[in-house]
Amino acid sequence: MAIAEKIYERARQLPAEKAVEVLDFIGYLEMKLGQQQQDDDRERPMTTKEFLDRFAGAIPDFPNIEDEGSLQERDPL
Repeated sequence: MAIAEKIYERARQLPAEKAVEVLDFIGYLEMKLGQQQQDDDRERPMTTKEFLDRFAGAIPDFPNIEDEGSLQERDPL
């Protein structure tokens, strides 16, 4: 019996709420596998700009990137 058939047979014996948990777990594994493949495809480290573009705003303490506008000189103190 193939692994997919074994999973199917065992999952269909579960109560509905537990079957939903199995589906959630499969989704988690798929997401994790996709992330690992992305990491494997990345041959070079991220540049600072790539890092900021990817993670800006991801957590409350991490600032959003805002347009800096044109550079201005400060008046000497």
